[in-house]
Amino acid sequence: VTTLLDALDLTALANRHPDECSGGQAQRVAVARALAAEPDILLLDEPSTALDAGSRQRIHALLDDRDPGGRRRPAILLVTHDPAEATGLADRVVELSAGRIAGGPRP
Repeated sequence: VTTLLDALDLTALANRHPDECSGGQAQRVAVARALAAEPDILLLDEPSTALDAGSRQRIHALLDDRDPGGRRRPAILLVTHDPAEATGLADRVVELSAGRIAGGPRP
């Protein structure tokens, strides 16, 4: 957990109640909590939307890390409206339009 807090610049907030965090801090805490549970599959819906550039970069680095904090990396299903984010983080990208596959899979 400490490694995740460090990676997302949340160490100073470790003892705060969620109501005491800003929106961006709460979003980073949610990603850290999800990864701390060590799931086999992780669904992330717009995990870096509305974050400042530094926070977005920290989340992307953590998600792209093949061995985050010595842990096995889960399979991640990332939902995003940002094609650059998708292609930058994903091994495979599938585009959806009107609920149907419109393109992909592609690396």
